[in-house]
Amino acid sequence: MSYYSGMPGFAMALVYICIGTVLILNTNISFLAGYQKYGLAALLFLYGVFRLYRFFIKRKEESNDEDQE
Repeated sequence: MSYYSGMPGFAMALVYICIGTVLILNTNISFLAGYQKYGLAALLFLYGVFRLYRFFIKRKEESNDEDQE
């Protein structure tokens, strides 16, 4: 498999983490109440971290498979 095949997933994980961080830090979000804003931000941030974790686990497994061949 190509080295760059997982890069779109990596990029999307970073996007989710950035959006979650912006929601937490930005004070001018008027369409969400306080607890809704923090809840959505936490979900997006945690989902981004989860996708990054899966990306690195998959990348490690692929490198181990290549080493065994």
